[in-house]
Amino acid sequence: MPGCHVQPEQMFNLIWGYNGQYQERAGDTSMPAGGADKDLTPVPAGQVWVVNCIWAKNDNRGCQVHLKVVCGANIHTLKYETTPAAVAVSSITGAFVLKEGDFVRVTFAGLTLNDDCYWGALGYKMVLS
Repeated sequence: MPGCHVQPEQMFNLIWGYNGQYQERAGDTSMPAGGADKDLTPVPAGQVWVVNCIWAKNDNRGCQVHLKVVCGANIHTLKYETTPAAVAVSSITGAFVLKEGDFVRVTFAGLTLNDDCYWGALGYKMVLS
């Protein structure tokens, strides 16, 4: 039985391929009073990331949370809310496509000095062919 072989000309619609899961989590247990921007890792050259979920929380109290993606010079706020209480998670789901240099940013506001905040994102990575 012959093996499967695809000729290059038969792959004209394939521009990228799945490379793995994107999952990132970060935290800071000594946040400044007032507010802070917290950035996740930028997309490396040769990859596209599809972010399916962005989340953030403050373990000490409710606060304002802005879930964003930064695409070049453009900052897109995807969700803004004031969480009602400590450990309440603010999140958004979708399919946010990020290219080289783009990244997820979470902005916290209404913080008290040394609040414990956590944030992250997940999705999948594709490698450009």
